[in-house]
Amino acid sequence: MNTIITDRLSTIAALIVGSGSGYGLSQVIDAPELKTWMITISVAVSLLLSLIISLSLMGRMTVAKRDKLTKKGWYVLIGFLAFIAVFFIYYNKYTIKIPWVNQAGQIGDTVIVKGLKYTTRASIYRDSVKSHDQFGNYPTDDVLLDDATYDIRKVWSDDSRTNARLVLLFLYTIMTCFLIAGVTLIVEGIIHSRKKSSRE
Repeated sequence: MNTIITDRLSTIAALIVGSGSGYGLSQVIDAPELKTWMITISVAVSLLLSLIISLSLMGRMTVAKRDKLTKKGWYVLIGFLAFIAVFFIYYNKYTIKIPWVNQAGQIGDTVIVKGLKYTTRASIYRDSVKSHDQFGNYPTDDVLLDDATYDIRKVWSDDSRTNARLVLLFLYTIMTCFLIAGVTLIVEGIIHSRKKSSRE
């Protein structure tokens, strides 16, 4: 059992984190404050889901059931592809790139998580800018942060940003679960097919 868990964990980690020069699902996450949490929680939940699926499919399996299992796996992977689009819509909506000075004094960029809603002061400021804009447009979040001298708390409260992180974490975990569940179902179908062939 320990070997199964270890092998399953290494496979899931390779799919999510990547191994060697391989590409992992987490490489699309460029917000440092999210990446570690997303990797840790998604690997743990995906491992548990994969083991539950495998344990529920123990025993002999008919050809019809095996084919149905494989089809379910492909349907789940299609759902995974659809969920990628959903995740990135929200990820792009709730993250923003800002200038950053590292410990060495070098200036670069970093990605932070926005909030689900603006602070009261930021909302009033946005309405004020809109009323004076000749096209009636709200200022962009980049403009808001620049006008707030990049004091993030003036634009989004800590609670609002925490809620945004939880939304993105939830969506990312669901997305990875779709991937791992689909792969597990297909692999289980192949394993049961080989077991049947070896018995014959």
